[in-house]
Amino acid sequence: MQSRIEIEQRILTQYASMRAENEKQAKINIEKARQNADFNDTYLKIKDLEFQIAEKSFKNEDTSSLSSTLIRLKTKLKQIIKKCRYNESDFIPKVNCKICMDSGFVGRNQCSCFRNKVNQELIKASGLEVAKLNSFEDFDTLVAPTPEHQQVLAKIKEQLFTYSQKFPAVKPCLILLCGPTG
Repeated sequence: MQSRIEIEQRILTQYASMRAENEKQAKINIEKARQNADFNDTYLKIKDLEFQIAEKSFKNEDTSSLSSTLIRLKTKLKQIIKKCRYNESDFIPKVNCKICMDSGFVGRNQCSCFRNKVNQELIKASGLEVAKLNSFEDFDTLVAPTPEHQQVLAKIKEQLFTYSQKFPAVKPCLILLCGPTG
């Protein structure tokens, strides 16, 4: 069985692969769209303006005129994208979790999507998956060697079933009995 750390490392590797693949697809879509001259020209102007704005911001210089030009170019690019029958989302890497952007972390804390995936893997590794667990229908009192033992098992089954029916309504509702037999 893999340790928690090994499972976390494997999942982080999966997240990194997924992000890389989604980024690659977005870049491919941009390169396809750049074959359109209007798209390419506007796209390059936007990238140049973004660089100029960053440079001026770093030097604490006024960027208002560049920012308004950038807004106009982005609006123009949106129109070109529609004309080329693309969606804006085609150029942005897809993410499954908007909270952590498929990194598994929010700051230094594990994202809930990552924790859930790790927990699912731990449950799977332990053999306690809901689909694999037995139910009351599987309870067989005939495994007991004597009629007295069978009656005791039937009573235990009845008590456990009653207890499970009164148990708080959570999904999945599980009761785990474990230990050596005998």
